[in-house]
Amino acid sequence: MITLRPRRVAAIWGFITKYLNAVASPGFDFVPLLLGAVLLWDFFARVMQGVTMAFFEDVWSRNFLNVFATPITTGEYVSGLVLSSVFTSTIGLAVMVVMAAAAFGLSFVGYGVAIVPALLILFLFGIALGTWPALGWGALLAVSAIVLASWVFARVFRHAIRTGLVARYSAETVS
Repeated sequence: MITLRPRRVAAIWGFITKYLNAVASPGFDFVPLLLGAVLLWDFFARVMQGVTMAFFEDVWSRNFLNVFATPITTGEYVSGLVLSSVFTSTIGLAVMVVMAAAAFGLSFVGYGVAIVPALLILFLFGIALGTWPALGWGALLAVSAIVLASWVFARVFRHAIRTGLVARYSAETVS
């Protein structure tokens, strides 16, 4: 299976949008539509993967018990994972947007202030639809998903602590 790096995917979509602009009706620009969507979706995927892989690395290295032996709370731990992932993903997004602007003329300036809630909702849930009612529904669904995920994580974590599963897992040896 061939896997493409995000910059290569953005370049491929950039060339596809250039072709679609050549054959499309005048006045419609595919560049911000398709290439912008790919870049923003890649941002969401990077944030999600960053949080997940950092958590898995703590589990796989059997460092999970050590993390919670410190005075850090669960909320602080998860917030740290999210913030570090957002920071690194934002750097990647900025580089890709600059490259897309230089190579294909992509610009988000035309969206104005409306880009801010769209990016926030994209970060929270991965789905942002262009009209204000759809953004409201997207925000409501995103907040609901985060609240539900936080509740499930807290219950599973409390169960693992009460039953000693975290300590037993960390004490086992890998053969």
